[in-house]
Amino acid sequence: MPVTFQLGLGNLLIEGGHLVTICRVGIHLLKMVKVVSTLCQGMKVFQN
Repeated sequence: MPVTFQLGLGNLLIEGGHLVTICRVGIHLLKMVKVVSTLCQGMKVFQN
């Protein structure tokens, strides 16, 4: 295998890892937003 090909493969793996991390962070943030919005709705109900 040419060195350039191996480097390209490594870069692809690194990029893929970054994408997976970004997706995980995004999902985590979405869950947090849902929890916060649910809490806010609960607070509104208690205030009324």
